[in-house]
Amino acid sequence: MMYRSGRATKPNQARILAVRMSRSGFEQALSLSCLTHYDLQVHADREVWLEREMTTPVRVQWDPERSASLAPP
Repeated sequence: MMYRSGRATKPNQARILAVRMSRSGFEQALSLSCLTHYDLQVHADREVWLEREMTTPVRVQWDPERSASLAPP
């Protein structure tokens, strides 16, 4: 997150929000989440994904340009 946000050095960016939560809270957030993109291997069809995207409070987005350790692919 810090890498992607530019470590609070982008224009008009004063702060980065840090959130602390328990493991169970994180798992609950994931259970209420939806991917930001349609994936045939995850969703039954595009309409099911669109409905879930419209009704879930949490979005999951992955940066395909970086690995989990922030290294380029």
